[in-house]
Amino acid sequence: KIWVYPLPQSVFPHTFWHKVSLYDTEQLFIWRLMQDKQVLTTDPEEADLFCIPAHIAQQAGNVYWASTAEMYVTLILTYIQRTYPYWNRTGGRDHFIWDTADVASVIWGKVTPLLAAPIKVTHFGYFPDSDLAMDKRALRLEWVTFDGYDPKRDVIAPLHDPVNLPARYNPEVQPPTWHAPLLEALRTQGRDAALAAAQALLDTKPVTLFFTGTIRWPGKENNYMYSLGIRQTLS
Repeated sequence: KIWVYPLPQSVFPHTFWHKVSLYDTEQLFIWRLMQDKQVLTTDPEEADLFCIPAHIAQQAGNVYWASTAEMYVTLILTYIQRTYPYWNRTGGRDHFIWDTADVASVIWGKVTPLLAAPIKVTHFGYFPDSDLAMDKRALRLEWVTFDGYDPKRDVIAPLHDPVNLPARYNPEVQPPTWHAPLLEALRTQGRDAALAAAQALLDTKPVTLFFTGTIRWPGKENNYMYSLGIRQTLS
């Protein structure tokens, strides 16, 4: 069971919901959660998990330059800690919060015990002990701790409906259908059949990476920070 915190306007400025955006997966999740009576509970005493609907990307921005996310989330968590008893029962370990910004909580500069406690649900995960760890000095990111994401605690969630977003923006654009056989195989025959269908597709079609956007070459402030050096590496 999940209970959703009712945050007041004083700590969570209520904003309008976007109809289409890459950063609104949290809004879609909460909208569906509020309709799921099997999971949602109105009694916090019977909750297994506590949802904090902070909408960080909308409130603190998509890319964080000045610790805005940390300050905003600290305000909300402090309010919850002081107003309700549920956080203090477990130290916040059964609470979760979405961060749908580009690199999300990964680049939170100073992760206090309060910020570290809840489960983070993000679209991007990174931890410095991985085989793919990037050289922070080469990227001029010595100040970033990368402590905001913990693979043993946090969850990486996919974007909502990314395949059909171009068609939603422009009705004249037809959404791709290449993934339909994979989904059908997964639905009717299971995971192994879907993987076999994916492999068959790869065997008959070369893999192409299409990137649309600027490389952001060095020389301008925050160019490395914008993508953690990923755009420069791909180029």
